[in-house]
Amino acid sequence: MEKSLELINTATNRFGLALTQTQMLALNERRVKALANTGRIEFGEGILQQLVIKFCASPYLDSHNYESTLAELQDIFYHFKSECHDSITDDGLLCAMATLFDGKAGGSTRYIADIDPREMKKLVREYE
Repeated sequence: MEKSLELINTATNRFGLALTQTQMLALNERRVKALANTGRIEFGEGILQQLVIKFCASPYLDSHNYESTLAELQDIFYHFKSECHDSITDDGLLCAMATLFDGKAGGSTRYIADIDPREMKKLVREYE
């Protein structure tokens, strides 16, 4: 976990974003809950590092909302993976989510979460 935290913070420091060890543990706990809520099993560290890389340059992220937004995005990611029955790639979903977040959603995770899974599947296909 410490190595992941170091890698994440190295990637995000230039954007004024960093996670503490406590925040990283909380995000990992949230991941476990999201997986349980969606009936998913995952091996490895999960999607957090990839989420951070895709979203850290967003103008809608700052030090005040960074952890909570990552937690919500992580939940949304697992929700769509389940709802789309794994028929979409991780990278495609991340690209679609990031494009929406910085575009139409205007930084609203709720906007992304409310998208119909069939519509998200169509959006993801554009990035696969």
